[in-house]
Amino acid sequence: MEVNAVLLDGVEARVPKGRALEVPNGTRDLEIRFGSMPSGEEAARVRYRLEGFDADWQDPPAHMRAVVHFVDAEGLEVGASHTLMRGTSQGWRGRVEDAAFDLRTLETVAPSRAERAYLEFVSGGTDPVLGVYALSDVQLEVLGTDGQRRRSEFPLSAGVDLGDRLGVPEGWRRGGSKPEMALLEPLPGGAGRLALVLRDSSEHAYCIWKTSVASGVTVRTGERLRVQWRECYSIGAAAPAVARYRFLRPGMYRFQMVATRPSSEPLGRVVEMQLVVQSPLWQRPWIWLLGAGGAVGGVALAVRRVTRQRMQRKLAELQRERALESERARIAQDIHDELGAGLAQIAMLSELAHMDSPGDASHRTQLEEIGARAHAAGRKLDEIVWAINPAHDSAEDLVGYLARFAQDYLSLARIRFRLDVPPALPEVGLSSRQRHQIFLAAKEAIHNAVKHGSAQQITLRVGVSAGELVLTVSDDGCGFADSPELGENRGSANMRNRVEKLGGRFHRESRPGSGTSVTFTLPLNPVSP
Repeated sequence: MEVNAVLLDGVEARVPKGRALEVPNGTRDLEIRFGSMPSGEEAARVRYRLEGFDADWQDPPAHMRAVVHFVDAEGLEVGASHTLMRGTSQGWRGRVEDAAFDLRTLETVAPSRAERAYLEFVSGGTDPVLGVYALSDVQLEVLGTDGQRRRSEFPLSAGVDLGDRLGVPEGWRRGGSKPEMALLEPLPGGAGRLALVLRDSSEHAYCIWKTSVASGVTVRTGERLRVQWRECYSIGAAAPAVARYRFLRPGMYRFQMVATRPSSEPLGRVVEMQLVVQSPLWQRPWIWLLGAGGAVGGVALAVRRVTRQRMQRKLAELQRERALESERARIAQDIHDELGAGLAQIAMLSELAHMDSPGDASHRTQLEEIGARAHAAGRKLDEIVWAINPAHDSAEDLVGYLARFAQDYLSLARIRFRLDVPPALPEVGLSSRQRHQIFLAAKEAIHNAVKHGSAQQITLRVGVSAGELVLTVSDDGCGFADSPELGENRGSANMRNRVEKLGGRFHRESRPGSGTSVTFTLPLNPVSP
């Protein structure tokens, strides 16, 4: 375990040996890249903390998730709701048998055309996840539209080879790219108590415990579902990792890092690096002494005044920038918490009112319109919140958000989606305006492919070349004979305008019977938001 690089405001700094790294005053972004392991050593989870700033050990972003899937009469998915598990639960003690299990609840509403629901617990996410997740005592309660409650339990008391870690409880089955990491383990206390465990020890694979679709719970549109289970977990990411800090106060810090097993048990000693964030120049003692000595001469006094004014202006500028980012984050949170919750309630109430409405067709049509508009406004609100939140100002976050949108949108359209992204995108920042405009352009390209292309598969390719972000949306649809007049009608003018205003380029290719390809090229130089 070692520090690979330190970047100060995006510029790599030399890490001295045997003494503290000096961080100049006014540094906004401190990035520490660490965790590379010796060749041939198995993948290790990493943890870190900055003493003097972090209250406890931190895990790089990674998560596992629990999902409620809804399917129609033909077994096709019509909706899903999920919750994420990150970090380490309060009851974790290093082993499942020593942990205290906490209660978790997931509540959702059955979408339109839903007839059955089943559960899925997945160890993999968008990051190279390593960790242990254990659950037991799973229950699902359905509140019917008639006010009646139906409860289903998923016991682990019957099944095949329950005394074996690879046994299969009745009603459950394994899945994922490496299903043998989904285990069945005993709990303390005897009496044959068992837990379902996801022991993800591979950064390139994942495992699943899920209930059978055929034996899923019967539901109807608009019914409320509450899933409860007990859990304990410790979840992190594989090495290497990145720790980021912004606007550290002047003082002494100690950055610590350690490699661990997936269960968070340390594999070796804690490695440390000392940091000193320098005080502003005008706060250092020698400046005061120099100022006192220079007070005897008018020239020295003028120099001191100019220096202080410059430093004060620089501090004021840094404070304004920090306040602006804090305000962007606050606005994004307020919009998400207040307006997002309100729109969700409007959509749910309109669906419930629609089901309870008498046979008046005009009333039912109006309620359906209210629900549709609330859902559409909610999706648009999510885009706005994502666009203004400074936590998402990166190319990697843009690609992740666009991929999630395409997956959700195309699954409803019954069109296959393929994502082609390099294993690791460069660490480059994008402004809020850049992210939003590129997302809207790509979104319009996907919409055009669905509406006009009669495609069976849509592919999103992303790459970085020669300091430019290249994003391509292609389909295998009917295509068309390309011409300027037809292109304007298909919306290419809007896409071209969005990209060219960012200093980028737009290109489209299409031939009858060979599909359509739309490419956006964006320079990665900073653009004012």
